[in-house]
Amino acid sequence: MILAASTQRTFGIVILVLGLGAVVAYWLFNWVWGRQDVGSEIELAANRKPYLDDEELESSRLDKSLTMGLATLAVIGVALPLYWLGEPGRQEGLIDLSVEQFGSRGSHLYEEACAACHGPEGVGGVASYTVLDDDGQFIAQAVWKAPALDTVFYRFSEEEVRYVLDYGRQNSPMPAWGAPGGGPLTTQQIDEIMVYLTEIQLTPEQVAAEVAAGVEEAARLKVVELNDELGAEREALLDTLTAADATEADREAATARLADLDAEIETMAVEYLADAEPAELGELLFNNPAGQGAFGCARCHTSGWSWDSDSLAFDPDFENSVLIDPQVSGGGGFGPNLTGGATHRQFDSVAEQSEFITLGAVDGVAYGNFGQGDGGGQMPAFGECAGDRDSADFSPINGVCEELGGLLSPEQIDAIVAYERGL
Repeated sequence: MILAASTQRTFGIVILVLGLGAVVAYWLFNWVWGRQDVGSEIELAANRKPYLDDEELESSRLDKSLTMGLATLAVIGVALPLYWLGEPGRQEGLIDLSVEQFGSRGSHLYEEACAACHGPEGVGGVASYTVLDDDGQFIAQAVWKAPALDTVFYRFSEEEVRYVLDYGRQNSPMPAWGAPGGGPLTTQQIDEIMVYLTEIQLTPEQVAAEVAAGVEEAARLKVVELNDELGAEREALLDTLTAADATEADREAATARLADLDAEIETMAVEYLADAEPAELGELLFNNPAGQGAFGCARCHTSGWSWDSDSLAFDPDFENSVLIDPQVSGGGGFGPNLTGGATHRQFDSVAEQSEFITLGAVDGVAYGNFGQGDGGGQMPAFGECAGDRDSADFSPINGVCEELGGLLSPEQIDAIVAYERGL
């Protein structure tokens, strides 16, 4: 596209140079010809000088004038269609150039505004989070898992991403960055960040690998959860490694035992995955820690998951632990409570619930028996790329879904549904 634009620009420059050259040549010719008349103004004045007769005017002179007119018309007749043919290429070349410039500027803006929490190139990170009670009183300072943004356009549409950037996320460390929400960035700067985000989206193959790695990690966590002794021993070994009064021999012994224990947990996790029922696999997918929870459901539907509230809720040394409720899987948070048969009341069938998880909340489209259909990036799409859902034809985001798919396979979504409908 840029080549097409360059060819047209070159053609225009050539025509311009030829036109200017003709004007200069005409001026030089008249200047040189006029100098021959200096001193003979009276005899050669325009209104006294004898002009060409009709025979000469209507022969070679007329032929030359008509020939020049025809040549000019020919140039116009060829140049205008060439310009019209090149115009789409020029427009598309401009879009490509603009996207390239936006992406370059957006990468710098991302590093300045987003990387501290969401990690380099959107891999996910952490942010400081202040835990308050119902009266707004300080309880604790925690670490919030900031989700990966290298899959954000798999999950959310252009307008949904822009809305979150403009207005932030309630009950989270995500602030308003856009001017409409009172943030410091202009609309164009938000667009530039969004273009950069399209450039760092993972490929479908990378997404599948991330999901699989996250499920394996979730299986290891599940094994530890089901085996209290393993978990207690592992915690004790970690405490030994960080204890100020531990000897070098103690640390070496703890390191060796921890390696053996992790290998044992890994073996048990592989066996657990191999024998997992659909609902059990769905639980692992629901709590998938990959991308700081970007591939799973728990960060929204389990209160406290994003800042690991259980680490404080069960900490005997934390004086305010009584004020922090333990996590209830699917018990509700940013997203609604899924326990107590809530999904059965919302969706009459497995197919309806699977379709909703696949497509997410679409603005203006009601879902389930009690869905409001307000969209707004509340429920992401997990089985279909949502990035282009509301992109205009000339939006720099348009077309991002051409190379992307869904985060999860239909079988994985069905497993999540099996787990959620059993809560």
